[in-house]
Amino acid sequence: MIKLAALGVDELTDIPFPDAAADRRFMYKPEIVRTTYRGTPYDAVALGSGNRENPLTETNGDRYYVIRDKNIFYSRFGDCNECVSIPDVLKHKNLFDASDNLIQVGNANESKDALKKLDNSNGWYINLEAQGEKTSTVGEVYSGQLLFSTYSPSRDPDTNICTPGLGSSRYYVLDLHTASALRDLDDDGNNDDRFSLMSIVGMAGDPTMISLGEGSNLIDLNTGYDGAVNDVGMHRSGWVEE
Repeated sequence: MIKLAALGVDELTDIPFPDAAADRRFMYKPEIVRTTYRGTPYDAVALGSGNRENPLTETNGDRYYVIRDKNIFYSRFGDCNECVSIPDVLKHKNLFDASDNLIQVGNANESKDALKKLDNSNGWYINLEAQGEKTSTVGEVYSGQLLFSTYSPSRDPDTNICTPGLGSSRYYVLDLHTASALRDLDDDGNNDDRFSLMSIVGMAGDPTMISLGEGSNLIDLNTGYDGAVNDVGMHRSGWVEE
């Protein structure tokens, strides 16, 4: 077993104060998907940071990551004759910062340059930019789409003012490979909206996808999102006892 990445406190020489911007903690298991993009096969390791033990902090600086583990074939690491060198532990400098979504919304030169940087990286990350925003669920991948939710203790300006002030939750739908958005939520004709606000008090639960049968898309019970194509063999079934 080898260490894949160091993206939290273990990346730093000096340990930060709890819930400081660099104090990223990973408390939810990763989602791992074997995939291929632009001719390169890899295991996509999707996970987000967030201190579940202190959800009300607003001094944090959390992120969501998709790491590209390209060592997908069996190898022996070590000093033997047939062994290969142990890969370097991945850090932020090895990942592409996709926070600005330039691949999708930048001009032609910005998009081309960002895509080139991503191709030369071992994955991507985005900053969770709302005040106090942190990962609150396990991510899930369906049909190349990454789904996850976050929580912020501060009320989002666009949330329903009639609901109790217990923070706000965001529901993200991103392209697994590029972090591009897949939805048009403001009806401007562009699928460039990465997240929607959830009509829920407090922290949201994990995405719960169901199938209504062959020919229908998968549906998330928490949000009603139905944009994930049902191509993974999930079909409605049941039984009756007489």
